[in-house]
Amino acid sequence: MSQQRPLGLVGAGSAAGSFLARLPEFRKRLGPVKSISLRVASRLANTLGAGFPVGRFEELDECDAIFIIVPDSRARSTIRELTASRIRLDGKSIILGDTWLGSEVLESAALRGAGTGSVCLLEFSADIRFLIEGARHAVTEVKRILRHDARSLTVAPESKPLVQAALTLSESLLFPLLGAADECLRYAGIPHLQAGAFLEAAAIRASRAYGKSGRKAWTGPLADGDTHLMKRQASALTQYDPTLLRFFLDQCQRALQYYGREVKWLSNSAEGEISKICL
Repeated sequence: MSQQRPLGLVGAGSAAGSFLARLPEFRKRLGPVKSISLRVASRLANTLGAGFPVGRFEELDECDAIFIIVPDSRARSTIRELTASRIRLDGKSIILGDTWLGSEVLESAALRGAGTGSVCLLEFSADIRFLIEGARHAVTEVKRILRHDARSLTVAPESKPLVQAALTLSESLLFPLLGAADECLRYAGIPHLQAGAFLEAAAIRASRAYGKSGRKAWTGPLADGDTHLMKRQASALTQYDPTLLRFFLDQCQRALQYYGREVKWLSNSAEGEISKICL
């Protein structure tokens, strides 16, 4: 079996703290290390305890795969410098590490024949630790470094923004909904700690139901179009917090629209409750 060729690293000094740098396979195969200066490259290699410093991009020519681990603000300029050099990129894998940027920012390298990709750490998940995307050769190289870690997730090239959008919907947008739900429980006289446990259990139940049945799991007065129960909820909110009422009705209408359901019945109820506020 032929020996694998060394990996190249183009990195800032902070790359020493990268999750990639802590992987045994990465350190074992690391060869030339390029940074903004030979001194920084030398310091980086010493900190990693692997690889050797080089001063020019052309000195990474021996590598089949080159990892770029720099701050996002420097990624595009670093890529421009790499592709403007005389290094041969045809057939090489160029991979961005430790970033939510994707292979789309490596277009200039792809135009020169490189297989491009990216990998980042998903710190919130115990089941899936690494998110990988890109061309087939680049993905294969990353998985080789991860030793085919079963906890990696590979997505379509240039689709990281869709994964981020999913996290925005399931995390960032969930917070105001939980906050509004917590206010409802507070008005009902439920203590803060009990309310937190109540909402956590409800969120877990909903996520498990969705994981099992998808959209079919969407049930309750809103999903069932129960005018009577929804009107009672809106009427109760009218007495306590008009702002919360508007938020509640707005989110309910958006949910119905997203699922392609009839909205008019809720709109009529909303107009009735909001008119009470204005009287």
